Amino acid sequence: MVYQNGEQMGKVIRRFTVEELDELIETHDIEIPWDCFNVEMIDKSRWAIWYEGIFKLDDEYWKIQWQQGATEYQEDTDLWSYNGYVDATRVVLKPVKVDMWVDYEDE
Repeated sequence: MVYQNGEQMGKVIRRFTVEELDELIETHDIEIPWDCFNVEMIDKSRWAIWYEGIFKLDDEYWKIQWQQGATEYQEDTDLWSYNGYVDATRVVLKPVKVDMWVDYEDE
């Protein structure tokens, strides 16, 4: 955690109910998670694949996670499986320096 002027600062989390996410298609023309961008697979098991993606809502960007069944037998898997709610983290686009290993080229 980060502290500023004696107050705890940190991630901004918004708890969405599954119903709120479903209603976004009517109120904001956003279908979650299908309208997310910057989607990455973050984990997988024999039965499920976990994804993380970002969506824009009222000039703010939010990152959420969801799952999909890994086989045809799990195609009815609940996307959220979060006891009726989904925690979203507010995110901003920020330039970040990344070091990568690349092939060595002899000159």
